[in-house]
Amino acid sequence: FYKARDFAGAEKICRQILASNAHHAHSIHMMAAIGKELGNYDMAEGLARMAIAEDDTVADFYYTLGLIKQKQNKLEDALPNLQKAVDLAPNHHSALVDLGSVCRDIGAVSRNNNMLEGALSFFKRALAIRAEENIYINIAHTHYLKSDYANSIEAGKAGLKRYPNSIKILQAMSGIYCFMEQFEEALECCEKILALEPDNYISYANMANVLKNLGRTNEAIAAQTKALE
Repeated sequence: FYKARDFAGAEKICRQILASNAHHAHSIHMMAAIGKELGNYDMAEGLARMAIAEDDTVADFYYTLGLIKQKQNKLEDALPNLQKAVDLAPNHHSALVDLGSVCRDIGAVSRNNNMLEGALSFFKRALAIRAEENIYINIAHTHYLKSDYANSIEAGKAGLKRYPNSIKILQAMSGIYCFMEQFEEALECCEKILALEPDNYISYANMANVLKNLGRTNEAIAAQTKALE
């Protein structure tokens, strides 16, 4: 029921189990996960803590609590719970990705290079378990935050090697190239995106900016017109 997002059905089963066993940790946790999905974060947090109190050896219990705090933008509170999930289950792919994201976001705000390095470590561990295009983007973004633009580009290129038609990766690389004032490379990314998705108005707008910086004014105006159509 939960995976099908039938939260009412999932909750009904959990309540039936809890009616006969009020200490059933996995049912309590499922209720917490449902609360998280519905945005009832205070209730969800309380239930997640109850599940942990019943069984503190289950990585997913800490993972759910970490996600709840992340949803509330309480990153410092999310961090130890996601770390605990990874400690209990070192190959927990989702926990590694979210832990990396929290470290990156804390590092970006506090300008803490150690946090950014930690983020890269967690993203790379997740990538070694299972590749996903968003992980390549996260790695590229984290290098960018470290002002390590060469490795940011290399991460994007690695992602495109595996996902050559990834519009998300191409968009990220276009932005990095623009920041680096490598406008020819940025233009190439825009052209690839529009070849894949001809009605992508955001890429037309980005292309207009790139063409303007290249001094190709008439083409920039034409691209901006397409963006507004």
